Amino acid sequence: MFGGVRMPLVGAKRTILVCYGLVFALACLWVPWNIRRPSGATERFEHGFLWSPPQGYRTLPAPPDLAVHPEQETRGWAKAFDEYERTSLAINWGELSLEILALTALCGAALLAIARKANPN
Repeated sequence: MFGGVRMPLVGAKRTILVCYGLVFALACLWVPWNIRRPSGATERFEHGFLWSPPQGYRTLPAPPDLAVHPEQETRGWAKAFDEYERTSLAINWGELSLEILALTALCGAALLAIARKANPN
């Protein structure tokens, strides 16, 4: 019994629940990532597998061309390299939660629509 409405698990309902389970598992394994900069700033990056985060989030600036500009010092280069080394990735938990919430709401609405259609009372 579900709220006074009988919902046998057949046909479309089973299909919706199986699809929900598969997409839920995919959402938990293919997660959104954020880049965390040493300055404390974060920015959205892209999706990637939980065990293998996306690559290419570190961007090292080009070193100064001392042959063209010999007066340019390399102090700034050391600071940029330090920032490059301390840049990391973190899972975007807010976006992941929103994806799972939207998936659950969509599948729940589909199940309720099917139950309403089966029992129009």
